[in-house]
Amino acid sequence: MRSGMRSQTIRPLCWAGLLALVLVLSAGCATLRPDADPLVVRAEQMTRAVFHLCDGFLRWERLYNRDAEIKRIADTIRIKAPPIFRAVRAATKAYKAERNQQGREQLVAWLAALESIEIEVRSAMPGGEK
Repeated sequence: MRSGMRSQTIRPLCWAGLLALVLVLSAGCATLRPDADPLVVRAEQMTRAVFHLCDGFLRWERLYNRDAEIKRIADTIRIKAPPIFRAVRAATKAYKAERNQQGREQLVAWLAALESIEIEVRSAMPGGEK
């Protein structure tokens, strides 16, 4: 592959990764309102960041990827991620409404599932850990 073609292939993915990094870093520095629940804030931030990461990865994969393993991972993400995103949003909404221990535990469990999606996407990105 020519080097010019390689930079065109990686550029959109780099921007997606950079956007996700900026979202995560800027969100970590945010000052919480006194009445804000850190778990709810973290859930909302993580949902947005991982959504944008997945979106960027899937766009890159569709436009530029020719590797069968990356395609397999992208297809897995296309199947696994939507129900997890819906479950995280539902668990966040339920926890915000009731603020009980059971809701907290469910939200934490769904955030762990969302984190597994993030790890899978990052491992498939160029330069990611396999």
